[in-house]
Amino acid sequence: MKQILLIEDDRDTRLWFSELLKKAFGEVNISIAGSLKEAEAVLSHYPFSLALVDIYLPDGKGIDFLQTIKQKNAGIFCVVVTAFDDTADIFAALKAGADGYLLKSQNKEKIVQSLKDITEGAPPLSPSIARRIIKHFNAGNSNSASDYQESARLTPREEEVLIFIAKGMTRNETAQLLGIRPGTVAGYIKRIYEKLDITSRAEAALEAKRMGLI
Repeated sequence: MKQILLIEDDRDTRLWFSELLKKAFGEVNISIAGSLKEAEAVLSHYPFSLALVDIYLPDGKGIDFLQTIKQKNAGIFCVVVTAFDDTADIFAALKAGADGYLLKSQNKEKIVQSLKDITEGAPPLSPSIARRIIKHFNAGNSNSASDYQESARLTPREEEVLIFIAKGMTRNETAQLLGIRPGTVAGYIKRIYEKLDITSRAEAALEAKRMGLI
């Protein structure tokens, strides 16, 4: 793993994952892209062996970009790294060609070990993701990923974040109250805005009120 592409728009998360990659693989060349447009430009620079791809980016979804990455880099190993474990995202990522799915909330030592295991041919999957996939197939459910598309209903954590941002709290304040990283809060906000089809805090406040959250 000498040439690695990290597609992540949050600066703190980029630094964090860069450190984990170096712990896992030693001296490596890490190319950073904060958007799909930047990633497409970077792809022509090196023959990448590994790509870590966030799902929600400023100009689109990383899942939709997986096929482009694989077309331009034969044999590349693509791992989705995200704060979200929605069933729809998991199966959409696997269907698009993801070789692994790691949650940013996972213990960093376990993430490093999951990355190291790639060299042994083991797919990096956060435990909760692996359990969900196994449960799905044990249930004998043969539905495709499209059958898992969820409505605009927010998860309990997304509702918590919506309440705080609707009340005017900053990303850092929300992160501190919830005990998570600011970059993770940013990811939740993107997800909330996409689900509710809104683009501003004012709209978020209106939606929170409509939903009876504030």
